Amino acid sequence: IMRAENWCDKKDLKGAAFTYLRRHGRSRGAMKVLPSTADFTEKTEAPKLTYFFFAEEAGEYMVELWTSPVNPSENKRPLTALVSNGQGQEKPFEILSSEYAPGEFRDRIWSEGVLNQIHKTVGTLPFEQGVQTITLQAVEPGLVLEKILIYQTKNKPKASYLGPLESFQSE
Repeated sequence: IMRAENWCDKKDLKGAAFTYLRRHGRSRGAMKVLPSTADFTEKTEAPKLTYFFFAEEAGEYMVELWTSPVNPSENKRPLTALVSNGQGQEKPFEILSSEYAPGEFRDRIWSEGVLNQIHKTVGTLPFEQGVQTITLQAVEPGLVLEKILIYQTKNKPKASYLGPLESFQSE
């Protein structure tokens, strides 16, 4: 479990960067891509955050992204992050689909996001045993990351409103 502000490497662009938002959301803070008008034409041009974590064994891991309930920069455009492991495998994590209807009370995802103040997006990635890296790359501006949870299915954390505490952290 990693809070968004505890990254180990950060890649900014001349016109866009992940910026720390103090006391934002459910936890101590969040990392948001600013400005929200930034345009990423190629995935190599997007801001990135990289984190270290320790995998007790090799295998497939669940990766949960906890993001603030923000709206996409354009209507009918999905809000996506690209997540990759240290072995070169990457997957898009669709946080909000193009069908998302912000402000529409009949949209279950919008309503739950507003009430709970979080969106949880889950995907899988393989990791080797030992110290590993995970990189999150913005695909659209407006992404606000609060927390990343990484676990094997057999070790899924118990459900709770605030989620588990951050794992051990060393400077």
